[in-house]
Amino acid sequence: MVTADPAGTDRFPPPPYRGATAGFATVHHKEHVVAPVLDRVGLVVEVVPFDTDSLGTFSGEVPRPGPAVEVLRTKAVAGAAASGRFGLASEGSFGPDPSLPVTVDVELVGLLDASSEVLVVGRAVSPAPWAVTVTVHGDVDDRIVELLHRAGLPDQRMIVTSAERSAVAPVKGLADLDSVRRAVHDVLRAGHGATISSDLRADRSPGRRAVIHDAAVDLAERLSTVCPTCGAGGFGPESTEPGLPCSWCDSPTSATLHRVHRCPSCTHEERRTVEGAADPAHCARCNP
Repeated sequence: MVTADPAGTDRFPPPPYRGATAGFATVHHKEHVVAPVLDRVGLVVEVVPFDTDSLGTFSGEVPRPGPAVEVLRTKAVAGAAASGRFGLASEGSFGPDPSLPVTVDVELVGLLDASSEVLVVGRAVSPAPWAVTVTVHGDVDDRIVELLHRAGLPDQRMIVTSAERSAVAPVKGLADLDSVRRAVHDVLRAGHGATISSDLRADRSPGRRAVIHDAAVDLAERLSTVCPTCGAGGFGPESTEPGLPCSWCDSPTSATLHRVHRCPSCTHEERRTVEGAADPAHCARCNP
């Protein structure tokens, strides 16, 4: 964790969230991994009723209405409305890694102060080998069984849907092969291919819960790091700039040279230089 100079923080009052309650808009029991982490910074987490599935489902029945951070804010606003000031929310996205043939999980956990409308966001990114999708037109063969076991079945639950998104309703939360096979048989009997995919709701996905935990840790560290200009919590890295010199030829590379730290409450930012040199694998000159 990067913190401001302790000698310079004495002039700032303690964070307003210390000892406060944050309303957490969740229906998938994320509080079990988030609340213990935020307890370390003095924040009390209280689950509030809110249908988060109305803002998108991983199984596709409800599309997400906007970018992840916008949905995060919408959920946090609902949490703050219930608690009186502070709202807590979590939002995850899955997609291909831009440079590797793997699926990645990007998790956001945010705390909103409704009095200032400032949202502090913790982030975590991880490869997601538990997130699988396969379409079948016949029996669930040994290859698919192996894939599901590698994904973590039965701890990682599964969903079976129609490949054509027809009127056949998704069957969710499947915890064993027999249940998966029955659901596939029912979809195939309706005359469509069947898609088996990981149930990525947090309470059905241990791998995802671990990444949510890491995002909560990042949020706690940000809340504990005050802006050296205004004293608000949440100061931390928000973007990177490439250019770290190559260890072989000293040319600028695609590896990170600067991390840009910003305050979510004011306009202060700092560019912090990364020490060392880059692996030549990141160098267009040495590894064209």
